[in-house]
Amino acid sequence: MKHCFITLLFKKERGIVMPPRPKCTKEKIVKEAFEMTREKGIESVAARELGKRLGTSATPIFTHFRNMHEVELEVRKLAM
Repeated sequence: MKHCFITLLFKKERGIVMPPRPKCTKEKIVKEAFEMTREKGIESVAARELGKRLGTSATPIFTHFRNMHEVELEVRKLAM
C-alpha cells in the first residue's frame, strides 16, 4: 500500500495523472440490472436509472459495455 502511494505521489509531481479507477465493476452493474429486471421488467433497465441505483452516473456503465443491449444480454445470461 505504501509503495502505491509513493508511486502515485511521484507520478503526480512529474505531471503524470492517473485516471480514476471505475467505481463500478462489470459484475456489480449486471447484478443491479438483474435486480431492476426482477422488480420492474427488462424494459425498466435504462442507463440513467441503473446509474442512480449504483450511486453514480451512467458513464461507468459504458466503461464496461458498449451499449445497453450488451447489459441486457448479460442480465439474460445471469437469469439462465
